Amino acid sequence: MKKQLLKAVAVCALLLPLNQADAKTFGTFKPKMTFTLKVTEKISGEVDLSGKVIKPGTVKGVPSYKKGEKIKFKIGNKGQLTGPDGLSLPFKQDAGTANVYYIPPSRDNPSGDIGQVYKNTKNKPIAASLTFFKVTINNFVPKTQTVVYTLE
Repeated sequence: MKKQLLKAVAVCALLLPLNQADAKTFGTFKPKMTFTLKVTEKISGEVDLSGKVIKPGTVKGVPSYKKGEKIKFKIGNKGQLTGPDGLSLPFKQDAGTANVYYIPPSRDNPSGDIGQVYKNTKNKPIAASLTFFKVTINNFVPKTQTVVYTLE
């Protein structure tokens, strides 16, 4: 009887890490979860130091969505927010009412990107904001281009 009990405990101990891996969430979102939101607003163009758009226009090299377009998102295996046009933002933290995704700027990549997915009281995605930055330097003059999406 003791041997059978010992075997049962050993089997449970082996299965426990598998169950914990399946239960892993990122700000209450599980990997492979999908959801769709519609673009309700898009602001893009060159911005000045205060953040005001001084030259509206298209920004190349960042995801391009149109107002009214439905965007399907997926939570990746590492919690990253993924979507069309190469969108992949790493999960940073659960801020309570939203999950925060962020690529910090670095020396090699001076453009940082930010995403927030807002949740209802049942932890379901209800809205999002995505901000993409592209920084370039021409003749020692920095130029920042920004695209901001609001989705519901």
